[in-house]
Amino acid sequence: MLSATERGAIEAVISQGEASRATIGDLLALSVPRVSRVTGDLIEEGFLAPTGEVQRGSGRPVQPLQVVATRACTIGIKLTGEAAYAVLMNLGGEVVATSVRTFESTDVDDVVADIELMVAELSEKSRPSMIGISLAATVDPNGRGVHDASYLRWASAPLADLVGQVTGVPTVLSNDVNALTLVEHWFGAGQGHDDVAVVTIGTGVGCGLIANGELVHGLGGRSGLIGHMIVDRSGPLCDLGHRGCLAAFATIPSIVRQLSGYGLGGDFADLAQHAVEGHPAAERVFVDAAVATGTVLAYVVNILGPQRLILTGDGIAINAVAGEHLDAAYREHLHWRAAQTEVVVQGLDFEEWARGAATVALRAVLRGEAEAPVVATDDASTTEAAQ
Repeated sequence: MLSATERGAIEAVISQGEASRATIGDLLALSVPRVSRVTGDLIEEGFLAPTGEVQRGSGRPVQPLQVVATRACTIGIKLTGEAAYAVLMNLGGEVVATSVRTFESTDVDDVVADIELMVAELSEKSRPSMIGISLAATVDPNGRGVHDASYLRWASAPLADLVGQVTGVPTVLSNDVNALTLVEHWFGAGQGHDDVAVVTIGTGVGCGLIANGELVHGLGGRSGLIGHMIVDRSGPLCDLGHRGCLAAFATIPSIVRQLSGYGLGGDFADLAQHAVEGHPAAERVFVDAAVATGTVLAYVVNILGPQRLILTGDGIAINAVAGEHLDAAYREHLHWRAAQTEVVVQGLDFEEWARGAATVALRAVLRGEAEAPVVATDDASTTEAAQ
């Protein structure tokens, strides 16, 4: 098993993309002899390797280190209300293989059976050290059970143990936005930054946080709940009856609902196109959504001061349609002494969400948190379907 220092060194290299021994020493507060011994051991064990590129400056030449991608792999699975998206990912964050299955049923046992088939398929490429599963739900702090998975109509389920039993592979769960935040920190747009915020807008609103290089979970795993922050009390209603919250303005279902009486038809993409073409109602709704989004992004930066904020999700057409309004609202509500945060807007597909789940599993492997699958001792039901 890796020592805490060895694990920290590997994570430092991953989160920086590549790192010199001096950088690793600075990040972990290690002496020069200590960092040399640790990195030497990790090179010998096949976790790290020199990049081959020598950096020359005023002092001694420096050869950065990188992870050996083939040293380990994990499977990541993103669950939605309709399908499961899975990837086999190596230590370097590279996707080796993918699998997708559409659900015929979202009963817990049926979803577990689908996951079993996907894991078997991907394991033909390489045996995973661990499985990570992400979904829009509350997850136990230990990553074993899931609660309030409304898209799947689950009240609660010990999903990690159920999957571990049928696959024989240790399994860990994560809220999907937290998993996405971790992969962006380690391998994506947040790489190289210790303080990162990820905001997702789509069917719902989510916010994941990295502070001092660590994922923030909050009490009971309930950090980042920005969707129902009130922006304008004279605004529309969300599906929970809140007036003028971010979800009421900016989620896809809310925008579709607000424009349902105007005879426009089509899906969210069609409505966005109507707004671009200048339909008055569509343009007004998208502008209002952009203003609400920019306002809340400013609140996130004011409170947390991240180095980088990443805005993503299926609903980011809001920015494409009315980006200047989003930017203006962001600047208007940003505190004059707020951090000089770089805001990045990017689209992500379900493969990237699944890569987030694989990253959660990879972190658990590196930290020695992989638990052996729990074997069922009786036939008692351990799941509860939402009513």
